[in-house]
Amino acid sequence: MAIYDNGLLTKEIILNSCKKLFYENGYAKTTFSDICKDANVNHGSIYYHFKKKSNIAGIIYSDFFIQNKHFIDNLLGDKYGLQICTAVEIRNYWNLFLNDEKAKRFFYEIAKDRVVVEYIKDTGEEFFKLHKKEYNLDIADEHLRIINLSTSAIEAETIISYIDGYINLTLDEICDFEIKTIYEFMNVPYKQIDEIVNISKEIYSKLNVRLNKYFELELLDDKNKS
Repeated sequence: MAIYDNGLLTKEIILNSCKKLFYENGYAKTTFSDICKDANVNHGSIYYHFKKKSNIAGIIYSDFFIQNKHFIDNLLGDKYGLQICTAVEIRNYWNLFLNDEKAKRFFYEIAKDRVVVEYIKDTGEEFFKLHKKEYNLDIADEHLRIINLSTSAIEAETIISYIDGYINLTLDEICDFEIKTIYEFMNVPYKQIDEIVNISKEIYSKLNVRLNKYFELELLDDKNKS
């Protein structure tokens, strides 16, 4: 028998079920009935907390986006500045999603459903404001919003086109492109951008990070590297 709404606990149960279902079965194929069965809730509880499936996927995606930032900042923040850490975050983000077949499917399906663009609006805007404050960038907030929307749209289309085989680049080249695009939009000098790209590439080559179950990040030591 389905349990009835119990506030935050029910919301967390639904999210955890969706992480598992979206990862194992895919975002597109997972239905409300699948979620109800796995989470042991009724349709009304899902609708009450999330309204629609894309909102659940958006929260999972945003949580991963933020988790990745905190994860890299905790590892590198005491030694490297925001620009370098952000470039490493981008490399980690792309590699974790696209080197795991199930995560890649989720990434691809939510990009096609515009979830990536919609849910990067708030988190991405805060990211750009952080850079503006840290480096005293002479960019109006409205322009930052345009930059945020532009880079998220580019990212979503890149995900789709890369997986569809339209873009014939290596994953490393895609990471380089995104890093350069973001910093060019923020008017960072080209020489400095090249330094950021090269330093981030060297740092990332020494990191052993993988996706644990259902979009959780895990740092591996050399003994556990796989």
